Amino acid sequence: FDHVIIAHSNYDTIPLNTSVNSEEELIKEEILLKEKSLLFVSATRAKKTLAITSFGEISSFIPK
Repeated sequence: FDHVIIAHSNYDTIPLNTSVNSEEELIKEEILLKEKSLLFVSATRAKKTLAITSFGEISSFIPK
């Protein structure tokens, strides 16, 4: 893709809070790794431009 937009990259959206509600630490770590991987893959698909938008507090997965 020449241009990729990752919208709504807020703290409560990436990672999705409902997916990280596991009691077991190992499962929680696996879910967080999967969420980070999905974000990385989507960002690295951009050939020319990448735009990341958010409002409020940005996700901890997005470097500042």
